[in-house]
Amino acid sequence: MFETCLDKNLFVTGIDTGVGKTHVTGLLAQSSAAQGRSIVTQKWVQTGIESDISVHDQYFPYDGLAKEEDRCPYRFDLPASPHLAAQRAGESVSFSRIELAYQRLCAAHDQE
Repeated sequence: MFETCLDKNLFVTGIDTGVGKTHVTGLLAQSSAAQGRSIVTQKWVQTGIESDISVHDQYFPYDGLAKEEDRCPYRFDLPASPHLAAQRAGESVSFSRIELAYQRLCAAHDQE
């Protein structure tokens, strides 16, 4: 899983809301874009109506190479944990869907 370009990417994680994951991701993307790399950010599951992806895009000029559904495979309106938001929406989160979206993003962006 994720073998195609795992060594070329960063994963930003944190345990709470409001700890800075979104802004750190945007700043890291901005720095890489400034070095001339083809950059894209991804959020596997977005909960709540405010989009973290749109915050990322405020930090760097996104090149538009990826489909929005690959940048954020799951979106749920309920501002809750992904599993609860999905359950309330009558859906479930499939790891294979996330992995396929990740692989498509890898294929469209720098592999150097």
